[in-house]
Amino acid sequence: MSNLAVKKSSTTKKISLIVLTILALGGAFIYMNMGSIAKSVAEKIGSETLGVKVTIASLDISIKDRSVLVSGLSIANPEGFKNSHAMKVESINIAMNSFAKELLVFNDIRVKGTELFLEVTQSGTNLNALKKNIDQGKKAPKEEKEHGSATAAAAKVVLKHFLLSSAQLHPAQTLISGKDLKSVSLPDIKLAGIGEKQNGVLAREAISQVWDAISKSALSASAKGGLLEGMSADTLKDLTGAAGLPANIGGLKNMFGQ
Repeated sequence: MSNLAVKKSSTTKKISLIVLTILALGGAFIYMNMGSIAKSVAEKIGSETLGVKVTIASLDISIKDRSVLVSGLSIANPEGFKNSHAMKVESINIAMNSFAKELLVFNDIRVKGTELFLEVTQSGTNLNALKKNIDQGKKAPKEEKEHGSATAAAAKVVLKHFLLSSAQLHPAQTLISGKDLKSVSLPDIKLAGIGEKQNGVLAREAISQVWDAISKSALSASAKGGLLEGMSADTLKDLTGAAGLPANIGGLKNMFGQ
């Protein structure tokens, strides 16, 4: 073999070694920073879906155990409401089935330490305002969904089991009394089979179904606790209709004058 051929072979090996080293370091970087990368994506999806800022304190992923721990989830209030947050969650424990790029399958999600901060105005509640943000996003033009949200909220998911336990509802000043009322405990919220029949639904749709269940539970507890007194009948009917609840739930029948 000529000296030139030897030099070329040596140069090729060096370049290959450099490329492999870069790829290895890149893979190590992604693995070591997987939690922070996933955290950014999760915050983006949540913020795009709810129409308000969603933040996460930390997100830890265990590939070996196929588990995810989300700590310190905060959902900001929509515009027009006084409190800084509508919801805070201490921890979310997620048991994964698969991490495939095209489809994320969640075997089990358990949410603990949830605090909902209810605010009531004549035009509705902050929780219902977030519901409307979700619905408006679901009706966004096809072009916007394909381009604006393709990088995050277009991910498809399956959620087999969901449990939100021991949640507390903290009501702000009511319209009639003008005073803050005592916190109300919400019953456990259990969901199953989200996206299973469709072989996955958009992340936005999965979040919508979960938020629907939370909103219904909060509205039911609010009505029973007299937290919606002073709200107009039309608004109350709109709220119960949007949440899929009967208008006579709790004490709403008397409030409608029926």
